[in-house]
Amino acid sequence: MDEPDCVESGYGYMELNLFHAYGVDGARYLGECWGDAVGNYTAHFGYPYENYHLHTIQAFVLLGDPSLKIGGYGY
Repeated sequence: MDEPDCVESGYGYMELNLFHAYGVDGARYLGECWGDAVGNYTAHFGYPYENYHLHTIQAFVLLGDPSLKIGGYGY
C-alpha cells in the first residue's frame, strides 16, 4: 500500500478499510462496514498469529448498533 505508515497496519488500516467499505464498496450498514474492515485486515495480513494483529482485531470494536443504517432511511 502506498500510504503513510500510520494507515499501513493496525488501527489505521482498519479505519481506512471501514471508510473504504462505505465510500467505495457501497456498504450501508455499520456492521457491514466493520465486517469488511476485519475481513480485509485478515485477508491482507493473514490469520492473526502475531499478538499485535490479534489485538488490533479484538480491540477494534463498534460502540453502537451494527444494524445502524448510515445516512438514515430517508422517509
